[in-house]
Amino acid sequence: MGYTFQGFIGEPEVLEAAAARFQHVKLIPLTESLSTIPLGEELEQEINQGESQLLELWDILTDRIEAVGLGLSQYGRLAYVEADYFGGTGDQGCVVWEKGQELLREVRADKAINHALKLLGVQTVEGFVDEFDTVDMGRHRRVESWFTK
Repeated sequence: MGYTFQGFIGEPEVLEAAAARFQHVKLIPLTESLSTIPLGEELEQEINQGESQLLELWDILTDRIEAVGLGLSQYGRLAYVEADYFGGTGDQGCVVWEKGQELLREVRADKAINHALKLLGVQTVEGFVDEFDTVDMGRHRRVESWFTK
């Protein structure tokens, strides 16, 4: 069984600026204080407009997606995360920004999403495996599924 996800994670107030700018944004609550904007194909195309440069070692992070993240970080701390697993193997990465400054970048690193979630203030709750599990990032196995449920 596989798992794929690409998107932004941050406080709803931070992510709402993207909703005002892009037509294909879907803001989904993760916790009371964190939400995500999954980066589905339509939003990816809307941001990139066919003129983007894929950043080295990333699956879909482009210069334009990164610029959106940097811009949103003016409103507060924000993470871009991506993961791609199949049959127990794969990789994940994250970038965390605040006020236009990069705080963390991990590409194809173990537990990168957990590291980003920690910087966003997530603490593992008793009964959950880690930060990823605490915010239920595994509730959907494919990024497209976040749009249908």
